[in-house]
Amino acid sequence: MAYVPIILAAGESRRMGTPKALLDFGGRTCLDLVIESCMLSGAGAPIVVLGHEAATIRRTIPADVGVVINLDYERGQTSSLKAGLTAIPSDSDGILLFPVDCPLVRPETIRLLALTSRPIAVPVYGGRRGHPARFSSATLHELRALHDSQPAHVIVHRDPLRVEEVMVDDPGVVTRLNTPEQYVAALAAWRGRSRP
Repeated sequence: MAYVPIILAAGESRRMGTPKALLDFGGRTCLDLVIESCMLSGAGAPIVVLGHEAATIRRTIPADVGVVINLDYERGQTSSLKAGLTAIPSDSDGILLFPVDCPLVRPETIRLLALTSRPIAVPVYGGRRGHPARFSSATLHELRALHDSQPAHVIVHRDPLRVEEVMVDDPGVVTRLNTPEQYVAALAAWRGRSRP
């Protein structure tokens, strides 16, 4: 079994002002780019966790992609992570925790994370840790035990010896879409990458 990507797309995107999952990248959505990277990487079929604007976003998701609705999405990102964990197969190797606002992560990066041997792996670009983080099945009980107010990086920082930093040549791991300005910059980077 493979690592299952859990794509967190339930938040309200207050600073952005519109759902990040639906941000346009040349006629495709941000969420579509994340799903495509997961599929091309060879990881298991992703699970998308929805909350705010769930019905609208769900219409854009391919039928072969699992969807979980987090009715408690206002409690924070960890509540969405725990909702996603309810849907992963029991024989999975673990998860890739993927915020929806990381559409520029390359499939090769996801493959590298899956090849690591430590319980937790995080990509590093330019000296900065990024997303997605990979958690083995041995760590999932710790993620499930988090309080909704505790971010997943609490588990990452708990024992540094369990964490493998994977150096990648992929600025997408540190590219986030929290503001309209960051979206404009990411769109420009995506257009530059998409040219032949």
